[in-house]
Amino acid sequence: MTFRYTGRLRSVFLLASLTLVVASAGQAQVQQLRGVVRDRNSHRPIPDVNITLKGSGIGTSTSNTGSYSLRLTDVAGDRVLQFRHISYDVLEMTIDDLKGRREVELQPRVIPLQSTEISGTREEGVAARDIPQRVETIESRDFEVRGYVDAGDLLRTDHSVQVEEELSGRKTISMRGGNADEVVVLFDGVKLNSVSDNLFDLSMIELSDIERFEIIKGSNTALFGSEAFSGVVNIVSKQERDYSVRAHQQIGSYDSGIWGVQLYQRVGNLSGSYSLRNGGSSRAFEDSPSDNLTTSSLHHHAGLLYNLSDGEAEPRGTLRTHWRYASMEYDNNRDAERLRTSSHVGGIRYEGDIGPLSDLRLSASLRTLDQETALRSPSWSLSRSAEETGLQAGVEKSLRLEAYDFIFAYQYARGELDLLDDRRNMREQPLGVEAGILTRQQHGLVAIGKMHGETGSEFFRTFDFDISLRHDIVRDTQDETILRAES
Repeated sequence: MTFRYTGRLRSVFLLASLTLVVASAGQAQVQQLRGVVRDRNSHRPIPDVNITLKGSGIGTSTSNTGSYSLRLTDVAGDRVLQFRHISYDVLEMTIDDLKGRREVELQPRVIPLQSTEISGTREEGVAARDIPQRVETIESRDFEVRGYVDAGDLLRTDHSVQVEEELSGRKTISMRGGNADEVVVLFDGVKLNSVSDNLFDLSMIELSDIERFEIIKGSNTALFGSEAFSGVVNIVSKQERDYSVRAHQQIGSYDSGIWGVQLYQRVGNLSGSYSLRNGGSSRAFEDSPSDNLTTSSLHHHAGLLYNLSDGEAEPRGTLRTHWRYASMEYDNNRDAERLRTSSHVGGIRYEGDIGPLSDLRLSASLRTLDQETALRSPSWSLSRSAEETGLQAGVEKSLRLEAYDFIFAYQYARGELDLLDDRRNMREQPLGVEAGILTRQQHGLVAIGKMHGETGSEFFRTFDFDISLRHDIVRDTQDETILRAES
């Protein structure tokens, strides 16, 4: 009796325990959610999507293939899951809606940004920035492969530009039928013209390191003085080179040839370049094979560019320096003609900020010229020598006040020419100075104002108004002067 009763109690106990376990299992519901998150437009899988149960810390994220797996325990079917990604709109779905779906699509987010204008820019030359006239440009890609020797050969391809070449090889430029002393030549904004005659020898410009030519045809006397009555040529050098060492060789007829080498190096904010060009020719006369006509030329050019940045993204100033040396000889031993010339041109220019003053441009150049000419015949002779030294300096300040732009400038130039022009037994001798020291000193003050605005009219929506003032003080003196008497 006792044993049977005990068995019944044990059975009742086991049955009650089983009932409690089944009840507990019914309350602890486990759900396993799996799927792939894709882009609604491209249908590509999206990695790194954060999937969280709203209002809790339960969640997961998608893999590199966009797939996810989330295990939920004792969570009601009306609870909300959130899908978040920085590039997509937030998506919310209930667990019941997500069941049975293998794919979830997210809408790409359109992020509103302020309007931003992005354009490729280059450093503007002085001519392009300060002059209202149209500027014609000749880019380096247009002349690098055409075999031009120097700037004079390149510019003579323009029909409205005339280039005159002397026996010595010196090349000067004139525009639209004007005179050669009515064109101002700039190199990176530094004036290269002679103070005494306002001429510059374009054969001194090596084309390999030139980025572009800026040409303005027409009067530009406001900013550059009366010397720019016919036009302005601004030569812009390259800031970057794609080489460290480069050499070239050209060979032509009459035993002519040109060889040269260019060097370039950049260290931090400082870059430097150097170029050497040497050339010449030799030609025998058919009627006198023992006599020759020979020419030779030698050019050196060195330049430095330094950006003052102080660790900032945009430099607060740019300093450029350049130096050029050129020597040329022409020797015709049959006709007793000999010409020799050598010249040095150095310049420095700073553009940027100095202390509280912004948008300043300071420039200075120094030029020396030594030229000798000798022509002889059995009955007459001509011997001419000229030694010239010239200094030019300038300060410019730009100012912008809403719709008004102003440019204020001061320019200084001083040149000294020691001249000897000896002509013997010539039938015609022009009047003028036979020998002497000629000195010129010049001061120039410039003020240019520009106003821009809108009229509100359908016919004339915008307007530009420019006004310029210039005042020059020029003083010429002569020392030890000998005037040539009329023959």
